[in-house]
Amino acid sequence: MSAFPEVKTIKTIEELLQQVDYVYDELAGIVNEWPEEYLNAKPEPEGWSMAKNVRHACSTNTLIAFWVRLPGFLLIMLGRPRANSTAIEEVRPTNRPKHFDYGVYPSKSEIKPGLRQDLVKALKLSAIKMKKAIKSRPEEHFTRYKGPFGGMSMFKAVQFTLKHSAHHLQVAQTRLDASLS
Repeated sequence: MSAFPEVKTIKTIEELLQQVDYVYDELAGIVNEWPEEYLNAKPEPEGWSMAKNVRHACSTNTLIAFWVRLPGFLLIMLGRPRANSTAIEEVRPTNRPKHFDYGVYPSKSEIKPGLRQDLVKALKLSAIKMKKAIKSRPEEHFTRYKGPFGGMSMFKAVQFTLKHSAHHLQVAQTRLDASLS
C-alpha cells in the first residue's frame, strides 16, 4: 500500500503546482490499489463508501478551483486573510470531531465495471482544474485574497483542499484495512 501524501508548508506557486501533482498522483495510485468489490460498499456504523469519499475529494477540489478563479473584485470584497495563519501541517483537514475508529465495510458491493478507472480519472481531472485555476492568477493574489474558509489565504485554502482530499481517502483506506484484517 502506498503512503498517503503529506501537505507541507511551501512558499511559491510553482511549489504549489508541484504539490497538486504530487498529492493527486499519490491519491490516484492508492485508489488504483483498492479492491473493486469494496468501492461502493456501505460502511458501518456510518459514513461514505470509498467511491463517495473520492467523489467528495474531487468536488471539493473543483469548488476551490472555482473560488480561485473568481473575479478579483469579489475577492477584494471578502477582505484579506488573517495575518498570522496556522502552518498547514497544524491545520486539521476536517471540521468534524477527532475520530479514529472509522468502522468497517462489513460486506462487499456489486462490482461496477470501470468504476475504479472513473474515480482515478475524476481525481486527475480535478487536479487539472485546480492547476489551471492556479495558473490563471498572479502569485500575489494567493496571499492577498482570502480562501473560502477559516480566514486563511487562498494559497493555504488550496493546500487545505489537498490535505482534506488525502484525509477522506485515508478514512476510506482505514475502513478497508479494518475490513480486511
